Amino acid sequence: MLHVNPKVSIIIPAYNSEKYLSICLDSISIQTYDDFELIIINDASIDSTKVIISDFIISNKGIPVKYFENKTNIGQAASLNIGIENANGKFICMVDSDDTISSDYLFQLYQKIYDQYDFIYCGFDIIDSVNNRNIIYVNTRKYLANSDDIINQYMTAKNHFSFVGAIYRKEFLTKHNIRFNEANRYGCDIEFICDLFLKRPRCSCVDKSLYYYLIRPNSLTTDIDCPNIFHCVEGMQRIQKKIHGLRKRLLFSVTKKANMIYHVIMDLYWKQTKKESSTKIKLYYTYFFLIQVVQKPSKRFTNEKIKALIYFLK
Repeated sequence: MLHVNPKVSIIIPAYNSEKYLSICLDSISIQTYDDFELIIINDASIDSTKVIISDFIISNKGIPVKYFENKTNIGQAASLNIGIENANGKFICMVDSDDTISSDYLFQLYQKIYDQYDFIYCGFDIIDSVNNRNIIYVNTRKYLANSDDIINQYMTAKNHFSFVGAIYRKEFLTKHNIRFNEANRYGCDIEFICDLFLKRPRCSCVDKSLYYYLIRPNSLTTDIDCPNIFHCVEGMQRIQKKIHGLRKRLLFSVTKKANMIYHVIMDLYWKQTKKESSTKIKLYYTYFFLIQVVQKPSKRFTNEKIKALIYFLK
């Protein structure tokens, strides 16, 4: 059924997604809650992504679709911003083009957010096709219902959730001018959530996994070259500057930012990727890497972590 003023806008940026996009779109077509519009941004794909989108639109005439095609590849952040700017829904969801959602994803999130919240997250299970394993959200993360707990634990790296396994009140995003930083080509999602949380939205969660996040070969997170891997740390530095109060800035620095730097160094080692960086940057990253290792028992020094740090410093 077509809706002139849909309650929810689903935004999907797609770039060379021919292998996975059909499954993603199929999971959207079977939603039990149907008062939504679909916004697809084709980020200058050179495969059959456009054909798959066209076939979907023809086969699903009951779903209102807005289609945008970028002339050049402008990245995930810029594409998502196009979706947000053109969304008519009162609420916004975002889905990666290689992921899927449960049939009651929209229903569960909308029922929770519509009358009193600005942000709701749900669990996301990781389908790791690279290492042939599944990671269930509740086994590694927490469901929190209190706004302060959700915000504070995310901003101090005590808990994590995905920006795509969530729903947002568009009015809140617009009022506070919250958008993805288009200079950030690696980790724009985490910077976006941190920016959102600085404005203290009313938050809660749906305590079940409704989103299925695929880790696949040749994706942004598994790209061996990692051309923009330092962008995620630069994003955390931008957030840190926005935080009011020396104590809060310091806490963010030694928790969330340190955690990000830890993962950057470990990722470079696991992928055996060297990145040119100055001595100043190497010492800066090493300092926060060591802070993260010292303060988290689960990340105490092992041979692998020592090797990772040496690899980064060479």
